Amino acid sequence: MPEYRDDILDVIAGLQAGQAGQFSSGQRRPPQTKASAGWVMPNRIEPEAPDDGAHIYVVNGEMRWKSETGQDYSLIPPEIPKAARTEIAANMTAGATAPASYDQDYVARLRDDVREVRAQLNALINSLRDANMSF
Repeated sequence: MPEYRDDILDVIAGLQAGQAGQFSSGQRRPPQTKASAGWVMPNRIEPEAPDDGAHIYVVNGEMRWKSETGQDYSLIPPEIPKAARTEIAANMTAGATAPASYDQDYVARLRDDVREVRAQLNALINSLRDANMSF
Protein backbone atom coordinates (compact mmCIF):
# COMPACT_ATOMS: atom_id res chain seq x y z
CA MET A 1 0.00 0.00 0.00
CA PRO A 2 1.43 3.41 -0.91
CA GLU A 3 2.34 5.75 1.89
CA TYR A 4 0.41 9.00 2.27
CA ARG A 5 1.66 11.97 4.22
CA ASP A 6 -1.90 12.90 5.09
CA ASP A 7 -4.62 10.75 6.50
CA ILE A 8 -6.22 8.70 3.67
CA LEU A 9 -9.72 9.71 4.81
CA ASP A 10 -8.78 13.40 4.36
CA VAL A 11 -7.54 12.63 0.83
CA ILE A 12 -10.78 10.83 -0.03
CA ALA A 13 -12.88 13.69 1.39
CA GLY A 14 -10.89 16.18 -0.70
CA LEU A 15 -11.44 14.14 -3.87
CA GLN A 16 -15.16 13.85 -3.16
CA ALA A 17 -15.46 17.60 -2.62
CA GLY A 18 -13.62 18.32 -5.85
CA GLN A 19 -15.75 15.89 -7.76
CA ALA A 20 -18.97 17.37 -6.34
CA GLY A 21 -17.78 20.84 -7.39
CA GLN A 22 -17.13 19.62 -10.94
CA PHE A 23 -20.57 18.06 -11.26
CA SER A 24 -22.41 21.06 -9.86
CA SER A 25 -20.48 23.68 -11.87
CA GLY A 26 -22.16 22.58 -15.10
CA GLN A 27 -25.61 23.25 -13.64
CA ARG A 28 -25.22 27.03 -13.35
CA ARG A 29 -26.52 27.90 -16.80
CA PRO A 30 -30.27 28.14 -17.40
CA PRO A 31 -31.85 24.92 -18.68
CA GLN A 32 -32.55 24.55 -22.40
CA THR A 33 -35.96 22.98 -21.82
CA LYS A 34 -38.61 22.58 -19.14
CA ALA A 35 -40.65 19.41 -19.11
CA SER A 36 -42.86 19.57 -16.04
CA ALA A 37 -45.91 20.63 -18.10
CA GLY A 38 -44.83 19.50 -21.55
CA TRP A 39 -41.71 20.69 -23.33
CA VAL A 40 -41.09 24.43 -23.29
CA MET A 41 -38.20 25.61 -25.46
CA PRO A 42 -37.23 29.28 -25.31
CA ASN A 43 -36.75 31.32 -28.48
CA ARG A 44 -33.16 31.72 -29.60
CA ILE A 45 -31.17 32.91 -32.57
CA GLU A 46 -30.70 30.51 -35.46
CA PRO A 47 -27.67 28.32 -34.70
CA GLU A 48 -24.81 27.52 -37.03
CA ALA A 49 -24.94 24.16 -38.78
CA PRO A 50 -23.53 21.48 -36.49
CA ASP A 51 -20.47 19.49 -37.49
CA ASP A 52 -22.45 16.29 -37.06
CA GLY A 53 -26.14 15.62 -36.44
CA ALA A 54 -28.72 18.39 -36.23
CA HIS A 55 -29.96 21.28 -34.08
CA ILE A 56 -33.58 21.46 -32.94
CA TYR A 57 -34.45 24.99 -31.83
CA VAL A 58 -37.23 27.58 -31.68
CA VAL A 59 -37.29 30.98 -33.43
CA ASN A 60 -40.31 33.25 -32.93
CA GLY A 61 -42.33 30.36 -31.49
CA GLU A 62 -41.70 28.11 -34.51
CA MET A 63 -39.84 24.86 -33.94
CA ARG A 64 -37.07 24.36 -36.51
CA TRP A 65 -34.43 21.80 -37.41
CA LYS A 66 -31.02 22.54 -38.92
CA SER A 67 -28.96 19.71 -40.40
CA GLU A 68 -25.22 19.39 -40.65
CA THR A 69 -25.50 20.38 -44.34
CA GLY A 70 -26.97 23.74 -43.29
CA GLN A 71 -30.50 22.95 -44.50
CA ASP A 72 -33.10 24.57 -42.24
CA TYR A 73 -36.60 23.11 -41.95
CA SER A 74 -39.75 24.08 -40.10
CA LEU A 75 -41.11 21.29 -37.91
CA ILE A 76 -44.65 22.66 -38.12
CA PRO A 77 -46.55 20.46 -40.58
CA PRO A 78 -48.00 22.30 -43.56
CA GLU A 79 -51.73 22.89 -43.65
CA ILE A 80 -53.24 20.47 -46.12
CA PRO A 81 -56.29 21.85 -47.90
CA LYS A 82 -59.37 19.69 -47.95
CA ALA A 83 -60.59 18.29 -51.22
CA ALA A 84 -63.75 19.75 -52.72
CA ARG A 85 -66.89 17.71 -52.29
CA THR A 86 -67.11 15.12 -55.01
CA GLU A 87 -70.12 13.04 -55.85
CA ILE A 88 -69.91 9.31 -56.30
CA ALA A 89 -69.27 8.39 -59.91
CA ALA A 90 -72.54 7.70 -61.70
CA ASN A 91 -73.43 4.35 -63.17
CA MET A 92 -72.34 3.84 -66.73
CA THR A 93 -75.08 4.62 -69.18
CA ALA A 94 -73.58 3.07 -72.31
CA GLY A 95 -75.28 0.02 -73.72
CA ALA A 96 -74.25 -3.46 -72.59
CA THR A 97 -73.02 -4.41 -76.04
CA ALA A 98 -70.97 -2.74 -78.73
CA PRO A 99 -71.88 -2.52 -82.40
CA ALA A 100 -71.42 -5.81 -84.23
CA SER A 101 -68.30 -4.52 -85.99
CA TYR A 102 -66.42 -4.44 -82.61
CA ASP A 103 -64.78 -7.46 -80.98
CA GLN A 104 -67.31 -8.28 -78.25
CA ASP A 105 -64.73 -9.96 -75.97
CA TYR A 106 -62.51 -6.88 -76.10
CA VAL A 107 -65.46 -4.60 -75.32
CA ALA A 108 -66.48 -6.81 -72.38
CA ARG A 109 -62.93 -6.66 -70.92
CA LEU A 110 -62.83 -2.90 -71.45
CA ARG A 111 -66.18 -2.47 -69.65
CA ASP A 112 -64.87 -4.62 -66.75
CA ASP A 113 -61.79 -2.41 -66.51
CA VAL A 114 -63.90 0.75 -66.47
CA ARG A 115 -66.16 -0.75 -63.77
CA GLU A 116 -63.07 -1.53 -61.65
CA VAL A 117 -61.75 2.03 -62.06
CA ARG A 118 -65.17 3.36 -61.04
CA ALA A 119 -65.21 1.11 -57.96
CA GLN A 120 -61.71 2.28 -56.95
CA LEU A 121 -62.70 5.94 -57.49
CA ASN A 122 -65.77 5.51 -55.29
CA ALA A 123 -63.65 3.82 -52.61
CA LEU A 124 -61.19 6.74 -52.69
CA ILE A 125 -63.97 9.30 -52.42
CA ASN A 126 -65.50 7.44 -49.47
CA SER A 127 -62.16 7.13 -47.68
CA LEU A 128 -61.54 10.87 -48.10
CA ARG A 129 -64.97 11.55 -46.63
CA ASP A 130 -64.35 9.14 -43.73
CA ALA A 131 -61.04 10.88 -42.98
CA ASN A 132 -62.80 14.29 -43.05
CA MET A 133 -60.59 15.37 -45.93
CA SER A 134 -63.38 16.51 -48.22
CA PHE A 135 -66.26 18.89 -47.75
